[in-house]
Amino acid sequence: MTNENPDSAREFARSLALDLESILAEDLGETLPISWPWATTSAQTGEEFRSSHPEGSVLELVDRQIRNEISAVDLVNATLQKIDEIDPRIRAWTHISHDEAIKAAQEADRKRLAGVPLGPLHGIPIGVKDIVDVLGMPTSAGSKHQEGFFPQHDAGAVRKLRAAGAIIVGKTNTHEYALGGTTPPTKNPWSHERIPGGSSGGSAAAVASGQIRLTVGTDSVGSIRIPSSICGVTGIRPTMGRVSRTGVRPLTWAMDTVGPIGRTVSDVAAGLYAMSGHDAHDPCASSMLVPNFGDLSVETLRGTRIGIPRSMYEPAEPEILTAVENAIGIFREAGAQIIEIEVPYVDITTPIGMAIFLAESAEYHRKRIDASPQLFDPDTLNFLELAQEIPATLYIRALRVQRLIAEAITDLFHQVDAIVVPTLPCSPAKFGTLTNELVPVGEGELTLAQAHLRNNLPFALAGVPASSQPCGFDRFGLPIGLSIVSSPFNEAQILKLMQLFESATDWHERKPNF
Repeated sequence: MTNENPDSAREFARSLALDLESILAEDLGETLPISWPWATTSAQTGEEFRSSHPEGSVLELVDRQIRNEISAVDLVNATLQKIDEIDPRIRAWTHISHDEAIKAAQEADRKRLAGVPLGPLHGIPIGVKDIVDVLGMPTSAGSKHQEGFFPQHDAGAVRKLRAAGAIIVGKTNTHEYALGGTTPPTKNPWSHERIPGGSSGGSAAAVASGQIRLTVGTDSVGSIRIPSSICGVTGIRPTMGRVSRTGVRPLTWAMDTVGPIGRTVSDVAAGLYAMSGHDAHDPCASSMLVPNFGDLSVETLRGTRIGIPRSMYEPAEPEILTAVENAIGIFREAGAQIIEIEVPYVDITTPIGMAIFLAESAEYHRKRIDASPQLFDPDTLNFLELAQEIPATLYIRALRVQRLIAEAITDLFHQVDAIVVPTLPCSPAKFGTLTNELVPVGEGELTLAQAHLRNNLPFALAGVPASSQPCGFDRFGLPIGLSIVSSPFNEAQILKLMQLFESATDWHERKPNF
């Protein structure tokens, strides 16, 4: 949220509560338990990581280390130099650990020269969103409440990244406690008057501006996909439970996920593989097999069914529709069957989703709100106070409707293998645009919140994997995002479709001038 007026925020909350009362009057999901429609119980061993597309990715950098053409120290030094040169203009980072990163790189080189088996991300510099704990670095979460806080342990995803050989060089900026979509003071590398998106705006902007190839973000209602689209980079929100959430400041327990943002599909596939898998410390972490996400080879899409939900395409800017239609054409030419579908309950997902994450965020921050509200940014505090307008009974019923939405969207994947939508229907907002302010979208209007959430929140509520990658530019010269969605734990399907599209285009190679 940006510069929200308290009266406007209260009016918005009352309107949301009335919308919920109307929706829930139909007793949607009344008999459903508050739980996910899928679960796993037995641990399985993950497949070995092997890449089919290492060229021009972090994996090529690993191969070059193996051939003694470059060292981890070289990679880290180059990254730190780029951050020093570029970030004063972008402000994507909150903390850089120069000395510790160099020490970690020296140890990585020692292991390589000693013949120790190398992980898939050996020596690769990575940035981590600043609501995710990294031992030895502060977790500020973009808030004065966190000043001076140093965690005692790595987050589960960070622990796995280190085990894969990654070197954490620093923390990327986040909107305060992930409670917003603008991520100040981070700039959009394509236009400094436009937001970078959020709440993983620092992670996306760092990649887009060429400071680093791979970062960690989080996605609750769209916080990987939205900034990836706006900044013209590649990101994926994994299935709920695919990646551990231990050591991550929650926005909403019902929808939080952790995932990678990178320059290419191969970068993202390597990052997702490295951070995935069971975590005994996270009761929601799945024991499902972690497949070889690096196998991105697709000779043909014959037999692949791609669903197109036209109700999620309008309204939208004409150039966005053209870019996404061009992408659909590439899939069709590769042999995919294109099927018109409808995603159920799209019209109610925004009030249902907002009720859930408002209530859960307010509960998580309850003690901070009571003890020292002045430490919150005023916009964040207004946001948290919205939850006071949502009764607990509506929250519980909204959770039941979430289960209904999850089952209905998951059932769609009996008809299709993947769904394709624009990540966002409009150009990035300028700084200062209010969350409930109407913005032009094609021949219509949506509030900024609706524009950001319409094509992202339904799949977050369903807990299914969804991506964003660049597929063109709008009339302002700003990136357009293509989102691919698939069934639970079918990230491999998404990544293969992403790779096919990336191989047929050069949008991922475009870089901003700033």
